[in-house]
Amino acid sequence: MTPLVILFAQYRDDDSGMSGRDPTLSVVSLLPLIYVVLDRTARTLAICLFFASIGCASLALQSPPAILVSMNWHLGPHAAAPILWSALLSVWVASFGANAHAAVDATY
Repeated sequence: MTPLVILFAQYRDDDSGMSGRDPTLSVVSLLPLIYVVLDRTARTLAICLFFASIGCASLALQSPPAILVSMNWHLGPHAAAPILWSALLSVWVASFGANAHAAVDATY
């Protein structure tokens, strides 16, 4: 975020029509506030993604929904519904978990 703010401040500083106080100082003085807002947002997002991952993991342990069972797909001698259900939800668990981990890394 810092490079974007510095780039914006330099762009505003190059504008020759500006008069009055220094716009670079006003933009750079906002950096601590920007960091606090982004830190809190990333933590909230990490918590939400963590709970979504836990929820998907608990759903993966249950039997598949009736719509998948009623499709009556087969993979060889086995019904495909339980395999597809657990595979789909394991992808969701991994996706939510990876995004939660990225959000936690963004806070530090």
